Amino acid sequence: MQTPNSTSTDRPAKRLRLGTKSCAECRRRKVRCIFKSNTKVCKECSAHESECISQQQFVQATKKAPDGEGTDVQVKLQNLEEMVHRLCEAMNMRAESSNCSPFEMSAAEALTSLSSQYLPENNLGTTLNVGAGSRGVSESRSSASSDHVESFDDAPLLNFFQEAMLIQRQNLPSKQSDQDLSSDNRTKAYIKAIRALIPSPDELELILQMTENFWPIWEDSLQLMIGPAPHSITGLASAKKFIQDSMKSGTPIMVAKTCLFLALCVQQLPSTFKMTSLPTAPNVLVDSYMRGADALISINEGRSASVNSLECLAILFKLYLNKGRPREAWQCLRRAFNSALLLGLHIPNDAAPHRQKIIWAYIWQVDRTLSALLGLPAATTDSHPGVQIRPSGQHYGEQFMYEVAMIAGHISERNQNHQTATYAVTLTIDQEIEQCKNRIPADWWNSISYPSTPRTAIYGLCMLKVEYYTCQKMLHLPYMLKSSLDTSYEYSRLRALDACREIIKAYQVVREHADLRLTICDVMDFQAFMAAVVLVIDLLNQSSQLETHQEVSDWGLVHKVTSSMKGVSESMECTVAGQAFHLLEHLSTFRAGAYAGPDNYEVTIPMFGRVKINRPKTRTLQQTAINDFYDGNQFQQQFMPMVEFSANSFEPFGVTMDMLSEAELGIDWTSGLNVDYTYDWSQTFDGSLFGSTAFGS
Repeated sequence: MQTPNSTSTDRPAKRLRLGTKSCAECRRRKVRCIFKSNTKVCKECSAHESECISQQQFVQATKKAPDGEGTDVQVKLQNLEEMVHRLCEAMNMRAESSNCSPFEMSAAEALTSLSSQYLPENNLGTTLNVGAGSRGVSESRSSASSDHVESFDDAPLLNFFQEAMLIQRQNLPSKQSDQDLSSDNRTKAYIKAIRALIPSPDELELILQMTENFWPIWEDSLQLMIGPAPHSITGLASAKKFIQDSMKSGTPIMVAKTCLFLALCVQQLPSTFKMTSLPTAPNVLVDSYMRGADALISINEGRSASVNSLECLAILFKLYLNKGRPREAWQCLRRAFNSALLLGLHIPNDAAPHRQKIIWAYIWQVDRTLSALLGLPAATTDSHPGVQIRPSGQHYGEQFMYEVAMIAGHISERNQNHQTATYAVTLTIDQEIEQCKNRIPADWWNSISYPSTPRTAIYGLCMLKVEYYTCQKMLHLPYMLKSSLDTSYEYSRLRALDACREIIKAYQVVREHADLRLTICDVMDFQAFMAAVVLVIDLLNQSSQLETHQEVSDWGLVHKVTSSMKGVSESMECTVAGQAFHLLEHLSTFRAGAYAGPDNYEVTIPMFGRVKINRPKTRTLQQTAINDFYDGNQFQQQFMPMVEFSANSFEPFGVTMDMLSEAELGIDWTSGLNVDYTYDWSQTFDGSLFGSTAFGS
């Protein structure tokens, strides 16, 4: 009698029921075994990458291998090794191999697609489309994808398979070397295209001569590093040497800085500047320089950011402001902010180079002021370590800008939480504004410019005043709009009007200066224009036709801004100034009782709201006869136009179409934007309340 542990090789194996035609694997898994025509592998085994053998063959194999379970594990392990090996090959751009199954091919494509999704958005797809070396969007994207196709080579799961199953890497190229090679190719292509856009020596010298007066303003007044080192560009010779040396060096960041310097110069040229031998039109040339520089900066960011790249982003930021694109400028500034964090510039360090301190202060301070203007959260709070250190030294401008930036951050926080913020929060911030100005010497703040006063000092002080009083206006404007219905906000009305007057006065100093009047900056024009609009709203609120001295003075400021906007739009072809001029002119003639614009005039002011001027249609003959019986004065009042202002108090930017438009402030204000947008404040003024008497001066 045999024991349970004994085996017998003589006894025949128990006959297996083979009542079906299923293979051994399908019988084991208890699923239907389906063979397609002219195939030796069933559908289920093909899908699961299993060996498809008949039940009889399986029984015979079991007889020959009593330890069949262990052998089966080894076979499956070997199959898994082969599959992972082929998967790795497919990921390394050999997915077309005929040895790969559809499942493996799909997995490789998914992983490769996933890796490409982590490429940074750096606008490399938009390359220069003029000049030599231009490339298409698809080519840039494909090269960018090939840079990172190896990004999963060091994934933990694949490393586990490679180490545990001894998968050998066969002739795998270095990921870093491939990436550097592709980046170098793109860099060379961009530099080649940029070189083709450099004006001829004679034209370049003329462009530099016409803009030389603005270089100190860019560097000293606006804290922009336009050269390789502080104050390294002092004249025509040094400027041409900088351009030539940068182009010869082929260093991406220096070529980018040269592009941006040239973009500033070309952008500053008046509309009367005509040169038929330029590579392309001046505005197209500026856009091309900006795109090329942005691409080179992005490539450099992919490797390692530097202080030079941050300085380039600061110049690019200024160019976007000049073009009236504050949203794009804000995004550019956030790129610089993130890179500065990675470089550790936000960490307080007394031993840090002065150049690093300057660029870090510029980035976070301008971010806070622009975020407040756009109604967006600032990148820093008061507890951020990078804003803790106050500027040292006796430079009043640096100290004042630090204070203004801190206040702008507080305004942003209030606006982001305006549902819960009380009026007391506004009054607290107002005290900070007053204390800020009181800490600055009055003789410096109220200094009068003389012919001998440097242009940089005049422009720098005026821009500080515009920033300071813009903060004061933004703080009180929401409550000023409510003051006509609630007299408890009268203080905010007075403070907002005072801020608007000072903004216009500082703006006019620049526009009336012989050497500064054509300084281009669409955002500066827009700030002065908005100050004038606020004054007009308050002036129309005055019910009495007997104007006070203050009202006459305010209308005088409005007329000056209107005249300046007209001059800038004609001399520099600025669309923002041009549209601002037309609207202010219509509002002025409305108040004078001489409105001659369209019967239905409607504009959407970006970052503010809507203005409508409606006038009844022309009378019919029957109406004319009937109205002859009435007093002419009464008839005149009956057909006077109406003006309506609408705005959002605490959300100057909001989710509106002007935010989504590429042109931003330069978009056509009469194009019917935000027609369905709901505003939280609206006020209508009847033209019949204003006589045809002269007003202002």
